[in-house]
Amino acid sequence: MTFFSGSFQVPGDSSHPRDTFLRLDGWNKGVAWVNDFCLGRYWPEVGPQVTLYVPRGVLHQGTNTLLLLEQEAAPCLTPDTCYATLQDTHIIDGPTPL
Repeated sequence: MTFFSGSFQVPGDSSHPRDTFLRLDGWNKGVAWVNDFCLGRYWPEVGPQVTLYVPRGVLHQGTNTLLLLEQEAAPCLTPDTCYATLQDTHIIDGPTPL
């Protein structure tokens, strides 16, 4: 098990922050937090939920933090190759293993 942390920016204009979804392609299984708010467990390879909901009330303009507790193996060999994606649509009907 390993903790990974990073930060991301939310624009400072009046239309932000907005509800968003965290996508963790390549990550295996773990727990995600944004700004100390627990989003829940992720396990994208098992599905069907591929994204985690990030409510706008958790986000603030400027710098925000992402913390991941990866319980198996991270998809990166160096910190520069670790990444997560924020997107504006959910994926809750992804593939599941047979």
